[in-house]
Amino acid sequence: TLQPGVYVLTGPLSVTSNSRLNAPSGVTIVLKSNTSHVHVQAGSELILRAPTSGAWKNIAIAQTPQTSEVTSTLIGGGEMDLDGVVYLP
Repeated sequence: TLQPGVYVLTGPLSVTSNSRLNAPSGVTIVLKSNTSHVHVQAGSELILRAPTSGAWKNIAIAQTPQTSEVTSTLIGGGEMDLDGVVYLP
């Protein structure tokens, strides 16, 4: 369970089968390196609600521009509750 705030990751965010990431209010995840990507697997639970005010208002996940192609995967078959923009260029 994540408390409200901005979380900057320099590696991957992986939510695997039978696991749960709970960020019920005011959370932004920023992916900041060439190895940063999102992998949400079937059978997992992802609850992520973006902030409703401030500099990161309505942004749930944001990836900074990368020097090489990075692929993220969001696979259904589990529970996914995303409230906010997901920016993965």
